[in-house]
Amino acid sequence: MDPLQELIDGAEAFPNHSIADGARIGGWKRIDIQEYSIEVMREAIVNAVVHRDYSQRRESISVFYYPDRIEVHSPGLLLPAITMKLMEQGEVQLKLRNPILANLLRDIPGYMERIGSGIYFMLMKVNA
Repeated sequence: MDPLQELIDGAEAFPNHSIADGARIGGWKRIDIQEYSIEVMREAIVNAVVHRDYSQRRESISVFYYPDRIEVHSPGLLLPAITMKLMEQGEVQLKLRNPILANLLRDIPGYMERIGSGIYFMLMKVNA
């Protein structure tokens, strides 16, 4: 396994142990409900890896757990012409800070399904 895959997979272990589970009853069965979507967490971690500014060598991707939210911080600013508002609306033109890395992760099964729609996907899942 590639070291990049190991880093992403290693990041998965922490949320799995840190995110609280709840439950609801559906008919005669208990249905487990996670406090936060693992799909969204995975997307946030992969986005952070693909879009981070690797020229900032002394900084790293960080995941912060608070009582009311989880934040994933990735070194670097948004690329020019990209705003939070445009990302929230799903209207961002595809711009990759690290296109080789994005293509590599897209070609490895299980890491990236779509390029250019990560933030919009996460917002739709959280607001569903």
